[in-house]
Amino acid sequence: MNKNNNKENNFVKYLKSINYLRNLMVALGILIFLLVIDISLKTYVFAEAKNHGNINFYKNGHWLDSELKPLKSIPSSSIHENKLFGFRALAHYSTTFLDAINVKISKEANLTISFFIILILITSIIFTKKIGYIIGISFILAGTVGNSSDVATIGYVRDILYTPWRDEGTFNLSDLNTFAGVGIIFISIIVYFFPSKKDRNNNKELKSQLKRSMS
Repeated sequence: MNKNNNKENNFVKYLKSINYLRNLMVALGILIFLLVIDISLKTYVFAEAKNHGNINFYKNGHWLDSELKPLKSIPSSSIHENKLFGFRALAHYSTTFLDAINVKISKEANLTISFFIILILITSIIFTKKIGYIIGISFILAGTVGNSSDVATIGYVRDILYTPWRDEGTFNLSDLNTFAGVGIIFISIIVYFFPSKKDRNNNKELKSQLKRSMS
């Protein structure tokens, strides 16, 4: 009975110790900042591509041109290109992750899954105390919302970036935000779970003091 009470007390203490307002403000700031950049860049690239008739499509594993005719290879029509990266407009009727695992689902199923992922991410942000986790999860949230909003409003994801030095597909800032978020969380786990040299020295000092007091 006491163990259960202690667990409940620890849980209540944890909930009281969370700075909910800070969590939401940090997450909202990151979300708005990343979405504004993502949506603005997508809108610009697709507007430029439309003016030149260079919008391509990717649907059910096939590349299509602006007239929905099959292409034999990845389209090379770019808006801008340098040695590191290039811009082109690709209407993607799926997601990079689903294509990677060769899974095809309907628009409705895609949005339903995204909705639950967004709920989980928001809940994680609210009840997390570590700022590194909050930042990482917020990046993933921005990536999920960025692609999901495309699917919900226009029926496909707007991919705009590619790498000329290894052209194996087209992606967008939402994809980069998701990968960046995973990286931030991974680094945060290392930082939080592996104590610094200063912390290790402090722990050794505390143990030494405890031994001296007991002897």
